[in-house]
Amino acid sequence: MWLFALVTLTYGAVESVFGNWTPLYLQTNGLSPADAALGLSIFWAAVTGGRVLFALAAVRFNVRPLLYVTPFAVGAVLLVLPLLNGNLAQFLALAAAGLALSYFFPYSISLASAEFPTRTAAVSGLLVAGLQLGSGLSANIVGFANAIIPLSVLFQASAAYMLVMGALVLYLERTRPRSTGDDVMHRDLPPQPAPCLQHYQKQESV
Repeated sequence: MWLFALVTLTYGAVESVFGNWTPLYLQTNGLSPADAALGLSIFWAAVTGGRVLFALAAVRFNVRPLLYVTPFAVGAVLLVLPLLNGNLAQFLALAAAGLALSYFFPYSISLASAEFPTRTAAVSGLLVAGLQLGSGLSANIVGFANAIIPLSVLFQASAAYMLVMGALVLYLERTRPRSTGDDVMHRDLPPQPAPCLQHYQKQESV
């Protein structure tokens, strides 16, 4: 369970880098304040739209392989973003990062709940705490470090979070109990009987 919390901590750290520091970074890279704000809006729109697309795709397709690819894809975006020039290239990179990050947090809760079906409340609370801790720590680390290190370097250094996330995901996949890990998202959570069926079963037992 704690490893899943570390996954959401690294997710929160990277989301915080994009969410808190993208406008300032884009302005230092030559964009106007309005264009920098637009870049941040594009990132969040990609996160929101990606979650909707993921929810729809999970009903029909095996989405689990995305777990093993997207951390490294976001890491690549963090490394490449400071090398890009022009609005369009940077906006496309931010959209790609938002799309790749979009599903990770809700899907992590789903997978952790499937692996610990008797502790779903604790799982949800712990993973949300990991997200918030990662966001807070990362925002402050970048803020303090930016006094001596350029934002472009800090963005590239943040790719280390994604390497850690990718390693954790691969380890969790290798060690997960096969009896609880179906490949389709809507099968990851343990099935619960309908309330009417539970009532009928109680009457039968009486």
